[in-house]
Amino acid sequence: FDFSFFLILIVIVLNLAFGIIVDTFGQLRDEKQRMDEDTLTCCLICGQSASLFDRYCPGGFAAHVEGGHSMWQYLFFFVYLHHKEDDEYTGQESY
Repeated sequence: FDFSFFLILIVIVLNLAFGIIVDTFGQLRDEKQRMDEDTLTCCLICGQSASLFDRYCPGGFAAHVEGGHSMWQYLFFFVYLHHKEDDEYTGQESY
């Protein structure tokens, strides 16, 4: 009787632990899917939706992301600001 009690208890505890692990991985997967969808449907810089650019801008969303708001230019600018002394910022750089 004691052995069956501990066996059932261990099975229940292990199932709880595995359930928590599976649920956590499910949440991580959902979060990654949401982030991937946001990356494909919104501009990283201005936050406008891709459908807006596809409707009104020549070249659509891809042209806007690559030309209008190049994320690499923003990255280079942030690296430039990181290496520049704080008291040497211009008006726009300090903003």
